[in-house]
Amino acid sequence: MLWYYGALAAFQRGEGTWKYWHSKLKPLLLEHQQRGGCSAGSWAPVGQTGAKGGRVIVTALCALSLEAYYRYPRVVNAR
Repeated sequence: MLWYYGALAAFQRGEGTWKYWHSKLKPLLLEHQQRGGCSAGSWAPVGQTGAKGGRVIVTALCALSLEAYYRYPRVVNAR
């Protein structure tokens, strides 16, 4: 869940923070995405979230982390 909320926070923080976060997160997530078999396209259920929610919740959070900038508008000057 850290990656998901981190992506949302970095996106809202602004361009420099978002570009840095996304440049690190995207290759990491894509590297760990399952490539073959019936699990292709998903992520393994790791960590506390994976232990509780399984492959489905981890896959959903990883996919949502990659598309944070598609789903939310950036809040401007919210300080």
